[in-house]
Amino acid sequence: MDALPPLSAPTKGVLALTLLAVVIAALQRILRVDHDPREPPLVPTRIPIFGHVIGLYRHGKRYYQMIEEKYGHDIYTLALPGTKQYVITSPALTAAVSRQSKSISFRPFIIDFTKNAMLFDDEADRINRLNLFDENGTGLITASHDVFYSMLPSGPALDEISQSLLNGVAATFNSLPDSKEPLTIGLTQFAKEIIGFPTVRALWGPHNILDADPTLLSAFWDMDSGQIALGIGVLPWLLARRAYHGRSRLHAAMTAYFESDRWLQASALVQARARAHFAHGYSKKMFAHSDTGLLVGALPNSTFSTFWFLARLLADRALVADIRTELAGAGVVSRVDGSKTAVVDVRALRSRCPLFASAFRETLRLAMPTSSVRAVRRDTLLDGGGGAHLLRGGAACLIEAGVMHARASVWGPDAAEFNPRRFIDGGGVARGVHPAAYRAFGGGEVFCPGRNLALVEVLGIAAPVVMGLGVNGFRYP
Repeated sequence: MDALPPLSAPTKGVLALTLLAVVIAALQRILRVDHDPREPPLVPTRIPIFGHVIGLYRHGKRYYQMIEEKYGHDIYTLALPGTKQYVITSPALTAAVSRQSKSISFRPFIIDFTKNAMLFDDEADRINRLNLFDENGTGLITASHDVFYSMLPSGPALDEISQSLLNGVAATFNSLPDSKEPLTIGLTQFAKEIIGFPTVRALWGPHNILDADPTLLSAFWDMDSGQIALGIGVLPWLLARRAYHGRSRLHAAMTAYFESDRWLQASALVQARARAHFAHGYSKKMFAHSDTGLLVGALPNSTFSTFWFLARLLADRALVADIRTELAGAGVVSRVDGSKTAVVDVRALRSRCPLFASAFRETLRLAMPTSSVRAVRRDTLLDGGGGAHLLRGGAACLIEAGVMHARASVWGPDAAEFNPRRFIDGGGVARGVHPAAYRAFGGGEVFCPGRNLALVEVLGIAAPVVMGLGVNGFRYP
């Protein structure tokens, strides 16, 4: 029998394309996401299966704004490999999600994410999932939630942490050289340090990990830069090397901190959290992993808020002058015996300084939109007043605050502009803005319990900068 002749290049190309088509068809069948007509509209993609994944990888959160500009949906569906994501950009539908907290919940998502992100062992993961919704008694998630919400919004624990933190901030300002020579400050590093060291000291006490090893602040920011990759948990040692090694250093330091019982001199909040976890069966090592996660809640948002608030103020000489006049007139900054020493009344900053407080809220609206993910536990009808949408159990639900904060239909034609007076005299409420539209601190089930501490931090830092430092110039790198 004669040998078959070799395939020509065109024939090879046809066979390769045919094989590729078969593979894609098989993958589409395996990974296909069925779409019920009652579900939110499906956003199409040119690349089957992985189109939206590629878009999110390339553009990050900007991808949702691109979809908003093209389609303008209040809610829509993204088909992802093997699952789907519902994206909500409407305040009314956001409020509807908050009313369905048992069916559309943050808890399953955060349990899955932190198992990888914080490297919980099987026993810690079992404890986290036990009585997740308090089916047969109070679960750990509820116990931890109760610690935060009973101590942080107001009360002695908040006062203790705030006082310690502001003492640390004051020490940082007092350490600046007393000289008439200009001082150049890198604002990013300044924000990281003036938030990082005082906050960690206020929460974890005098024997905290940063005072023991200041280089761990850089390790934290390495870890934070790869939080999503760590949470996904696919080859993080390869795909997120800096984050992986930063987390390892923090875990080791936190483990030594708790195993040596230095936590017994920490704040009342950290001690209460530790005891709640130990009562549910956590080991000290696993709680050290958990408290490494608390760093993620304590540092980034306050750091970025401080950076952007100072950047907005220092870049606008007229605004700085107006705020300086307001602060002086309100008497929130008072000199001691006519010396260079001054006292800042942080509590009065919000109540007696409307422009200062409004400029801060506006900064958060544009710079710190907190998007939140929830898991849809079962088929749910979601109605924000414009008709019901079916959300299928097993899908993810994303409230995209970045898009919501930039919507002209919500905030008016100047939505994309920085208006420091937007929130004066009722602000958004007076202009008819839906109360669920402002999500700088989240909302509903994930309304940040540390929001008042963040306000104390950022406003307590910005006021001395405005009143005590003469800024000759602000230059973008």
